[in-house]
Amino acid sequence: MAKHVQITKRDVGVCDFCSGPDIRFRYPCSATITMVAVDGDGEARMGATSNDDWAGCAGCAPVIALKDPARLAAHVIDTGHAADPATQVLLSLVPEFRQIAMGNLVELYTNLLPALGEPVPDDGVLTGDAGQVVHIMEDDDDS
Repeated sequence: MAKHVQITKRDVGVCDFCSGPDIRFRYPCSATITMVAVDGDGEARMGATSNDDWAGCAGCAPVIALKDPARLAAHVIDTGHAADPATQVLLSLVPEFRQIAMGNLVELYTNLLPALGEPVPDDGVLTGDAGQVVHIMEDDDDS
C-alpha cells in the first residue's frame, strides 16, 4: 500500500530552465549533463552534474520544443526568473555579463537538448524515492 505525503506547491521544485514556477512538463534525459559556468577570464567558477529528468514550465516548453540552444538561452535570460535579483541587475547593467551567461547557457543547451526525450505532462502527482505518492496542495501561506 502506498504511503501518501502531502506537500505544498512551494515545496515542489521550479523550472530547470528559467527557475520559474508552474512546472507543466518533465523531460526525460538520456545523458549525464555536466554544467560548468565560465567567467569573463575563461575561469570555471561553478559546476554541477545532472543525470535526472529536467522540469519545464509552461513558458519554456514551446522554446524547448524548437531545439535551438541560442533561442532557449535568450528566453531563459529574458524571462526574469532566470536568476536571483542581483544577477538580474548584473544582466541589465553589464553587457559583458549577459554575453558570458549566453555563452554558458548555449554550451549547456547544445549538449542537453539532443538528450531530452519527449515532454511528459506533469499530472500534479509526484512519486518519491520510497515509492510514496505525493499529492500537491495549494499553498495558502504567502510567507
